[in-house]
This record gives sequence, structure tokens and C-alpha cells, in this order.
Amino acid sequence: MKKMIILCCCLFSLTTYSQVGIVTTTPKATLDIQAINPTGSSSQVDGILIPRVDRERAQNMENISTSTLVYVSDALSGEQIGKAIHINENGYYFFDGNVWQKLTQTSSKFNLGDIKYSALKIDHDGWYLLDGRQISTLTNVSKNNANLLGFTTNLPNANGRVIKQVSSKEVNTVGGNSTAKSISITRANIPNFTMSGTTSSNGAHTHTTTNNNYTTGAVNSSGFSSGGQTWATTSLVNSAFTINSAGAHTHTFSVSTGGSGTPISVNTEDEYLSANTFIYLFI
Repeated sequence: MKKMIILCCCLFSLTTYSQVGIVTTTPKATLDIQAINPTGSSSQVDGILIPRVDRERAQNMENISTSTLVYVSDALSGEQIGKAIHINENGYYFFDGNVWQKLTQTSSKFNLGDIKYSALKIDHDGWYLLDGRQISTLTNVSKNNANLLGFTTNLPNANGRVIKQVSSKEVNTVGGNSTAKSISITRANIPNFTMSGTTSSNGAHTHTTTNNNYTTGAVNSSGFSSGGQTWATTSLVNSAFTINSAGAHTHTFSVSTGGSGTPISVNTEDEYLSANTFIYLFI
């Protein structure tokens, strides 16, 4: 009988006011539910039971209306992917149009924009992998928070990069990145050393002279002969002579430095431990 009276009240309220009242004939909202025993020591249960589903069921729902509310009673079923990416514990979840979000957020010790390293490989608990993805692929809440940090098109890509403090010239470019820096070695960077070597014996040659003051004949005690020509000692005392220009030449030499002759790259990378980089954008 009680249930019938309550139902009649509901129908009456719906017809008269376009509002539904449960245990009340004067609903004050679209749905107004009053406790049967709002006070006192009654042991009778009052309250609302929200539909209970497991994570796998929440993940596979289709055409979900925004603001749909469920209670996930088994957060271990299925996988934490897709619409269920944030379902990691039992509790109330509402659908924000893209994914299920926790109805209540526990107070976090993290702040929007915090950065951390982790061995995890996927987004988790409000932390998003800095992999260069498009902002449009994030949830609505995280998308707005990314925009607040200045990321309007893509998240920064931390793959293979280290993080450094923003300089005064980069105040407005948080999340910017650069390519590998090149290093130029100058003479001042090379240790002081001496190279030595000898020229090749190849290219042996002679030098000849010319002089107009000479006579031909046998060598005498006061002169000398070369190629059948004899010079008198007295005629060479004040004579000038030059080296024939036909003997002009150059000398070349090479000195080994002990290298292989192949260009050697200089590795400036420190020893490292690989990890993934995440940014906190809230769940």
C-alpha cells in the first residue's frame, strides 16, 4: 500500500508540475527525493542506489550521454584503456562526453604542470606521457589544462631529450625543444705538440754554374777542370756566377699524426638511465 501511494504521488506531481517528487507532493526540482525517515532512530535504509557496473561494462557502453552516473563495483575487470582509462578503483564515475571521470577527486599533492620521470609507459592518474601527441586527443578537462600551460596544438615531445631550466630568453617557450648541439674544436683546444719529419730522397738533381772567364785545356796546378773545361784560379777570384734556373723545384713531406684518416665524432652525452617523462594535467 505504501508503495502504491508513493507512486500515485509521483504521477500526480509529474502531471501537475512537470516535476517528480518521491515521498513528497511538493517537489522543488525536476526530481526531488525525500527520505522516509529523515530523523530519528529508525533502522530502515534511506538513499539512492546508482546503477552498479564493472569496468569492462563501462568500457563497452556505446552512445553514452554526458553526465551519466554509475558506480564501478569491480575496477579490475577489463582493461584501463579507452573510455575506462581513468577507472582504476571502485567508486562513482560520470561520463564527460569522452571518458569516465571520477565523481570525487581526492586531494592531490601534485600541481598542474608538474613533471616527473617514471618507468610506466602510459597515461595514469592525471599524468600524461610527453610524446608530442595532439592536444585535441586529450580529455576535455586535460585539454583545457594543457591550454592553460600554453600547449594549444601538441604536448611537448620528450623522446630522447633531457630537461633543462628555462633561460631568460625562453620565458614564453616552456616546452620548447632543440636539436643536438654541434661542437667545434679550435686550435686552442688541441694540446701543444711538435711534428717532425724528413723529405723523400726522390727527385735527386744537380745545380750548374756559368762563367765567362774560363779557358780550355789541361788542368794545371793553379786551376780545376769540370767536363773538359778548365778555369784559372786567377780568373775566378773576382768573377760572379749564378745557379741555372732550370733547377727550380719544390720539396714536399708528410708527417703521420697516428690517426686513421677517418673523421671522428665527439660524443658529449653522459651515461644515462632511460625513463619516460610525464606531465600532470589532472584526471
